[in-house]
Amino acid sequence: NTHGYASVIRWAALLYARGYDVVAADQRDFAFESQAGYGNPSWLQTFGWKEAEDVLAAGRYLQAQPGVGAVGIVGFSEGAQNTVLALALDQAAKHHVFAAGLTFSGPADQNTQLSTNIAASDALVALVTPGETTVCGALDHAATYYGTTGFDILAHETAMHAQSAVRVPLLNFYAQDDSLVPGVEAQMMAAYNAGNPLQRTIELQRGEHAYFFDRWWQQRAILRYFKDQLPAAGADPTLGTDASVNQTPGGAPATAQTVALGPNSRSWADAQLAPYACDPTQGTPGAKY
Repeated sequence: NTHGYASVIRWAALLYARGYDVVAADQRDFAFESQAGYGNPSWLQTFGWKEAEDVLAAGRYLQAQPGVGAVGIVGFSEGAQNTVLALALDQAAKHHVFAAGLTFSGPADQNTQLSTNIAASDALVALVTPGETTVCGALDHAATYYGTTGFDILAHETAMHAQSAVRVPLLNFYAQDDSLVPGVEAQMMAAYNAGNPLQRTIELQRGEHAYFFDRWWQQRAILRYFKDQLPAAGADPTLGTDASVNQTPGGAPATAQTVALGPNSRSWADAQLAPYACDPTQGTPGAKY
């Protein structure tokens, strides 16, 4: 998750209450990390590149704890993107950690997401990242700190490409009325997981961003997904699927509220990638790898 300490704890508490061991983490160099001494001028935010490595490290930590079985991962917003990036990193490693992934409202390509509304992205950076006021300023500082360029940082953050390397179940959810991540990002993800029996992207008509309006449905979706997809979870009576909030009466089932996402080709998805948000003359970060 990004800058959502209370929200992270809320979802962690839900999973813990239903029988899971949980690690809940905010992304590096946000307000709470900075307050604890783990932010600026060290451990600078990269919008997904280094954060995905952190996610994998957290998964390895959890897996090493006594009594922990199969490990799943769920992410929201940038955390959703980083879930996919971490799953790809995990696949490239010798010893795998994650057995299933679930995302809500993750950018298909971080640079394209930033370019959609750079002013809004700047405002978000100023809100959540201490000491930074703009996307490009944050990228410049991170590039200097990590010995690279802003372009190359963003070149590591194309989730739609990364998911091609994922070999475990992966389900991506989006909402058509999302005010931050536009619907085209869902189409891009769907284009790259089309035909893969382990992957699916679903867009709902309403829900807004990351933490959907229907909290009962979202809780149930998470709990049922991991109950179904994590090895041995289905037969484990200690793992529950009941939401911690009441269901709002009325409304059509989610299956009646989905949005068509294609069919679109991978080449179509690649054509949606935006030039570098900080200097379009440098080319398209998402096309580098």
